[in-house]
Amino acid sequence: MSPIHEVLTQVKTVFADLLVAGARGSTAPIDGAGTIAAKFVRKAPTKVLLVSERGTAPFRKVVVCVDFSPTSGLAVEQATRVAGREGGEMILMPAGQPHALKALKRFKMILTMIGS
Repeated sequence: MSPIHEVLTQVKTVFADLLVAGARGSTAPIDGAGTIAAKFVRKAPTKVLLVSERGTAPFRKVVVCVDFSPTSGLAVEQATRVAGREGGEMILMPAGQPHALKALKRFKMILTMIGS
């Protein structure tokens, strides 16, 4: 059984809510996530968090790329949890859609109104 299959089987067996894996191994391309990490993202039956070796400090500023898709909403939920646990700030960044920045400004205004 391959290491990928073993990990994915374990994730299913224990009904994991999150799979955390390193973003690159020794054979990964410099800018890529690595073959195994990429397969986890594609095949895992749960959320996957890829961790880079570049930073070990607490998460003080968490940037979330949003395009207002359902998956983007899930990313915001997860980032909210991470930023909240670390006492950090969450920054929403529109990705790839011209109308996203305008919608994001409205969203920030609503959050400010809710928070006050």
